Amino acid sequence: MTQKLQYLDYYIFIPYLILSGIGVVMVYSASSYKVQMAGGDPTTYLKKQLLFAILGLMVVFFIYAIKVNFFKSSKFIITFGAVSILSLVYVVASGKTVNGAAGWINLGIFNVQPAEISKIFLVLFMAQQVAFRENKELSYDSRYKRRFIYAVAVALPLFLILIEPDVGGFIINASAVLIIILASGYSIGITTLISVGGMGGLMLLLSKLKSVSPDSGGPLAYMAGRFVGFSDPFKYQQSSGQQLVNSYYALSNGGIFGAGLGNSIQKRGYLPEPYTDFILAITGEELGLLMVLFILILIFGMIGRIVFIGSKSKETFHTLCCYGIATFMTVQTVFNVGGISGILPITGVTFPFLSYGGSSMLILSFCVGLVLSISALRKKDLVNSK
Repeated sequence: MTQKLQYLDYYIFIPYLILSGIGVVMVYSASSYKVQMAGGDPTTYLKKQLLFAILGLMVVFFIYAIKVNFFKSSKFIITFGAVSILSLVYVVASGKTVNGAAGWINLGIFNVQPAEISKIFLVLFMAQQVAFRENKELSYDSRYKRRFIYAVAVALPLFLILIEPDVGGFIINASAVLIIILASGYSIGITTLISVGGMGGLMLLLSKLKSVSPDSGGPLAYMAGRFVGFSDPFKYQQSSGQQLVNSYYALSNGGIFGAGLGNSIQKRGYLPEPYTDFILAITGEELGLLMVLFILILIFGMIGRIVFIGSKSKETFHTLCCYGIATFMTVQTVFNVGGISGILPITGVTFPFLSYGGSSMLILSFCVGLVLSISALRKKDLVNSK
C-alpha cells in the first residue's frame, strides 16, 4: 500500500477532498436553520455528513489498496449483484417512500438507496462481460448463453428502478449501460435494441404520467407534479412549481459573489430539500456564481481525468469501468444542475459529493478508489516500461 501511494492520482484525489469538504460545510449551512426551528441540534446533519465524508475517505483507501482484478472476479460481482437486485426488490415491495419513490431502506443512521448500489454492479458486470467476450475460445453456445445472462442481469435492476418509480436513477444507470455498450464495439443492432427497450420503458412511464393528476396522491402523482411544475413553474408556484421558483430566487439572490455563508433566505422553509437536491442552489445563494462555477470545474475536471485514464488503459475492463463511472457522474451532475436551473425537470437527483447522504457518498468514494487504483496501475506500467 505504501509503495502504491506514490502513484496516487492527485488530479482526482484533490478535487474529491475539496468537493467533500465543501459538501460538509454546505450541508451544515443548509440544514442548521431547519433543524433548529424543529427544536433539534443544528449540528445534526453536520455530524452525519462529516461521518459520511470520513467513512468515504476510508472507503477510497480501502478500495485503492485492493487489486483491481478482485473487482473483476465473478464471485465478487455475483455477490454484489445479488445484494443490489434483492435490495431493489425489497424497496419496490416495502421500501421507505421518500419524495414519491419507494427507493430507500432505513438502516437507522441513514437510508440506503439501492439504485446507488446498482451503479457499481452494472458498471463492473458489463465491463467484465465485455472483457470475457474478447475471449475467442468461447464456443458459439457459450457466447449466446452469456449474452442471455448478460441481458437479464442488466435489464432486471433497470426495470426495478423504473417501477419504484425513480426516473432519475433509471436514466443515470441506463446511460452508463448505454455508453459501455457503445464503447465495447457491440453491433449496431444490439445497441439499437437495448436503446429502444430502455427508451420504450421510459416513454411508457411518461405516457402514464400524462393521465395522472398531481393532486391524486401516490408516487406517480408526485412525479407528475414535478413535470407540471417544470412546464410553467410560476403558474404553479404555490404547488408543484414551488421548488423550482424558490431555486430561481436562491440563485438570483446570490448573484456573482453570494450573500455570505449562512445568509441564505431560501433555506428558511422555502426550499424543502435545501441540503440534498437543492444544495447547489443554496451554495449559489450564499457563496455566489463564482463558487458554483468553481465546483463545476472541479467535478467536470474529475470526470475528464477519469475518461482520460480509461482511454489510456490497456485493459478493456479498466477502460469500461472508467467510462461507466464517468458517465453516471456526468449524468447525475447534469440532471441536478438542470433541475435547479429549470433546464430539466426536477428528478430528485443529488449533486455528487456535495449533497447530504451516506449511500451516495460511499458509492462515489468506492468509484473514486477504483479509478485511483486503475490510474496507479497505468502509472506503474509507464514507469516499468522506461
